[in-house]
This record gives sequence, C-alpha cells and structure tokens, in this order.
Amino acid sequence: MIFLEHIYTREPDDVFAELPTQNPPSPFEEVTFSDEDILERLSKINIYKSPGPDSLHPRILHEVTHVIATPLCIIFEASYHLGVIQSDWKIAEITNLQEGEQGRVKQLQAS
Repeated sequence: MIFLEHIYTREPDDVFAELPTQNPPSPFEEVTFSDEDILERLSKINIYKSPGPDSLHPRILHEVTHVIATPLCIIFEASYHLGVIQSDWKIAEITNLQEGEQGRVKQLQAS
C-alpha cells in the first residue's frame, strides 16, 4: 500500500458529512398513453400471424382497432399508475432448442 500513497490523498472523515440530498427525476414520470399511440401500434399488427398465448387472432384486433383503443388506453394508464401488471401479460411461450436445430430456429423466427 505504500506504493499507492502518493496517488491518493487522505481526506478528513467529516468532509462529506453534509452533502445535499438530491432527488433525481424518475425516468418513468413522463410516460403517457394515448389513443393515437395505441391505434398506431395496433395498425402495425401483422394480421397473417398466428394467435398468441391469449388465443386472440391478430385479424380480430385489426378489425376492432378503433373500438378497443380507448379501453386499452384506460387499462394501460391504470396499470401503470397502480404499478401492477396483469398476470396474463407475464405469460411467455418458451421453446427449448437442441444444438444443431438451425432450421427450427428459422421456422420459429418466421412465425
């Protein structure tokens, strides 16, 4: 440790005792949901894909986009402000792949 003594300075213990407390802004404060945002995202759904874990076909979402945009906006806002995510939204379909199944990977990526 003697070698490093000339690099570092020794500060008295009370130098940092009165640092001001800071409340950094939360990165999530400016999250907003709007009907237009939801309409835009729903308009980009590929209607030729298979249904997801909710068994709801993308074609149905596409057909009722203007009807469900406002209710979805309300649900997203409430979920965000309450800090609660519905358990159904946490479901994921995971597929184990064995080594050498490159063809299967390409098939899954295409779906």
